[in-house]
Amino acid sequence: HKYTDKFCFDQAGNLYLVKKEGHHYTVVRYEARKDGSYDFSNPVTPSTLLSTDTITAIAVDTSGSIEDGGDRYNALYYIANGTLARMLWKTVESFSAGDTHGYNSIPVGLGVSVTALAANKDGVFVATWERSGSSSNAGHILKVKKVAHGALDLPSDTSDTVIVAKNSAEGGYEDINALQIQNGILYGISTKEKEKGRDYFMSGKLLRIGNTHSFGGTVQVLYAGSASSNGDFAPSRFIALKPKKLVIA
Repeated sequence: HKYTDKFCFDQAGNLYLVKKEGHHYTVVRYEARKDGSYDFSNPVTPSTLLSTDTITAIAVDTSGSIEDGGDRYNALYYIANGTLARMLWKTVESFSAGDTHGYNSIPVGLGVSVTALAANKDGVFVATWERSGSSSNAGHILKVKKVAHGALDLPSDTSDTVIVAKNSAEGGYEDINALQIQNGILYGISTKEKEKGRDYFMSGKLLRIGNTHSFGGTVQVLYAGSASSNGDFAPSRFIALKPKKLVIA
């Protein structure tokens, strides 16, 4: 079994981690204990494997906001082979009962890369990297799109979309490599790698992207720093879910 670096937390702080089993990918859930540690002795895996394609991002919503046939469901969203896919399990059942059937995967579009996901009762939030032109030195645009739980496709750029950054290729390539929801607010981390001679310099930002219910508006930069001798740091990932705190590597 090969574990990957793709992981997320649900609203209760349970940890979900992508791993490869043979030629397929699946997700393992580790239950959070009251003291904040995890029960690594009893991993829970769904009964169905998710994909034969590499899973590049995951997000989990355990609010039970999805209703079908009188039952309520939790959801795990994941990106595989350029599509947004989903696995459901009933709120009254274990994560092991998760099933990928009954959901038409949503294509994310040609030339679009999904770099991070987050989800709650308001929907699933998709961070994308898109070229802003067709030439080899074209710039790129970073966006976050809000997708309803029952949506059939991604929203257009005129609705439920926030522009995070517009960059030229010469300025270094920037990614939104992490999203996390805390108290109904969507936060993100963007990192940029810039080459100078034989050296690489990494910079990063902590972003307040917006309210998940009334999504939209202007992104607020809460912190911007780079690895340097003055004590700045480049934020990389959200590595825990704690009340009133963002824990960042």
